[in-house]
Amino acid sequence: MQLGGRALRSVERDGWEVVLEYEGEEGAGTRVVDLSHRRKWLAQSEALTTIAPWALTAPGKPGEVSWESGFLVSRMGAAQAAVWHLGEGHPGGEPGSVPALTEVTEGWLLLGVAGSQALSLADRLTTLDLADPKRTAPYLLQGPFSHIPSSVVVLRKNGSDGAFLIACSRGYAHDLVRALTRAGEAFGIRAAGESAMGRWLT
Repeated sequence: MQLGGRALRSVERDGWEVVLEYEGEEGAGTRVVDLSHRRKWLAQSEALTTIAPWALTAPGKPGEVSWESGFLVSRMGAAQAAVWHLGEGHPGGEPGSVPALTEVTEGWLLLGVAGSQALSLADRLTTLDLADPKRTAPYLLQGPFSHIPSSVVVLRKNGSDGAFLIACSRGYAHDLVRALTRAGEAFGIRAAGESAMGRWLT
């Protein structure tokens, strides 16, 4: 998904062109990062406790999120979790024929949105409460984001340092990026490379 802007550094990774840095991404303002190339799976099991082959611990309740060994695991329901590899390097331990895992990398758009006005931007596009004071980040919200069925993981919700990830079917990619771009004009939204997201994933 092209976010606009002039790429300063990019690499090819597993057949994807990955922009590491865009021109003018430094400084204040809201940033949007395309992370769609990152490996993603759905884990499904009636007894979802450990996710093979990485021995990840599945969060116990829907909405809970864990960060372990470079994997972000979001409990979506009683028998389903989203598994996103966002750490450095290759995820390793290829699942192969693990029956509980379905890879969805090609089918899902994944964007990171971060900056001092990230949650204010979200307020213009969804009724989901990303800044819920009763919850401690990270956590998962599911529902419409710009009228698009989405999974949103809130990474940080500090007023000066908000960040969230949003995933949806790739068929909605153009509409979601357009909505973010239009609503984000008031917040100085700009495309940022993959490297910019690192500080919110620690």
